[in-house]
Amino acid sequence: VIASDIVCIAVAYYGAKDLATYIETHPSLFKIGGFIIMIYGAFMFKSKPALHINNAAVVSHNYFKTFFNGFLMNM
Repeated sequence: VIASDIVCIAVAYYGAKDLATYIETHPSLFKIGGFIIMIYGAFMFKSKPALHINNAAVVSHNYFKTFFNGFLMNM
């Protein structure tokens, strides 16, 4: 998880200036982003998460697979 955080921080650092300039020149992106966040929020509000998973292995001994899954899920 830490490795993917470092990658995300590096990408955000190098891409933030260009993205900020692009968003400033296209203010309609604020409305589109707000609409997407509202739809996502409504979906999360309506959905009911599964609280318990029967017979699920919580810890795996395959550390490479665990690292890779955590890296991808965090990205």
